[in-house]
Amino acid sequence: MLRTTLLSILVGLLALAALPVGADGPAFDDVTTTVDGTSVDVSGTATFALAEGPFDVGGSVTDFASTELGSPLGINLQSASVDVREDGVEFVWQLEELGEVPPEGVRYTWAFTAGGQSLQLQAKRSNLASVTTAEDPVGHVNQAASGEDWFQLRGACQESYQGTPVSGCYHLAFLDGAFDDDANTVTMFMPFGTRDGIDRVVAAGFQPGTLIAPEETAGSSITATVQAGVSTTSTESYINGWDAFYAGRTVQAFVGRADTATPSFGQEWTVLDLDDDGTFSGTVDGVGGDRDTLHLRACATNAPCATASVSLR
Repeated sequence: MLRTTLLSILVGLLALAALPVGADGPAFDDVTTTVDGTSVDVSGTATFALAEGPFDVGGSVTDFASTELGSPLGINLQSASVDVREDGVEFVWQLEELGEVPPEGVRYTWAFTAGGQSLQLQAKRSNLASVTTAEDPVGHVNQAASGEDWFQLRGACQESYQGTPVSGCYHLAFLDGAFDDDANTVTMFMPFGTRDGIDRVVAAGFQPGTLIAPEETAGSSITATVQAGVSTTSTESYINGWDAFYAGRTVQAFVGRADTATPSFGQEWTVLDLDDDGTFSGTVDGVGGDRDTLHLRACATNAPCATASVSLR
């Protein structure tokens, strides 16, 4: 056992020595492994560059068919950005002009996946004339009584919502947000482990370090749209193909072949325990046969991931 451990440390350090170190992304140090049957215990330290406030997620903007009409309606979308914080993520829509967003008729959405869940953010001045009212009548009445704007988390999106010929998502929870007329932005904050009005976790996959990836609903992902009964790409400006990002820091691993640094079919990255100081540890299964290499990656927000491979022979 000791010989295996020492050999793993030596090989791991040789592999890690080639990794770039600097402010552009994470880096590994002091990685140790101990094989026990078909599993391997791994520990080490990952150094992460500090995230510096909001960053643009990129993507391709498709304008509303009539930009002259879109501007006073507040639906000429310019860009989108996120700010990853310790307790969650703030999502920001940047508009050419926000102005007086009419109630019910205009909405802003952002569809994505997190931890295997399909989720959608929706911001509106009011949302009583909606099918989601029937899903949560008490919550919607209370929200209307508060006099505040409507910032909703929706999920379980379907191309045929409740058997209808249109796509839609189910209401999960109300979130905090803001319409900023001076900055021409719409913002929504989604906390990690979001809970609904009766304290049930409704977004278990949305956790620190989770990969947030684009998803399209009715052909678009980030939208500013006129909601004339049914929203389509012809009634909105939208952004598709934006860059996935990590909701904070994460260190992950899997056991595979030496020449394949991507999990094979049926495999997944194992998320390792990660402390505030960057030390990580965990146990990864799958050792055996030609699966004799531990592959590691450390990722943070939108920085390039650091990767390393450690031989377990």
